[in-house]
Amino acid sequence: MATPEPDWEAEGLLAGLDEPARAARVTLLGELHAEGTRLDELRAAVAEGRLAALPAEHVLGGPIRHSARDGATRNGLPRRPASRSSAGSRPSRSRSPRA
Repeated sequence: MATPEPDWEAEGLLAGLDEPARAARVTLLGELHAEGTRLDELRAAVAEGRLAALPAEHVLGGPIRHSARDGATRNGLPRRPASRSSAGSRPSRSRSPRA
């Protein structure tokens, strides 16, 4: 039998949100709760500002533990960000008129 949906307002998970954000959060909280996410995990995700990432965390196996900088350091790569030209940016448009 499914657990009844908590009162998100009473749990403090809707504080400070305007109506569109509140409605979106209620929907996301309801979906995550229906899928079996525990209330304490929902509280922690809201407190840490990662509620929107929680579905991806579930798919990937947990919260992100390391930053790109950490990965670069661990693998002996430069820690500076890649330049735009090497970071997969969109190709520039030609300035010549089309025929």
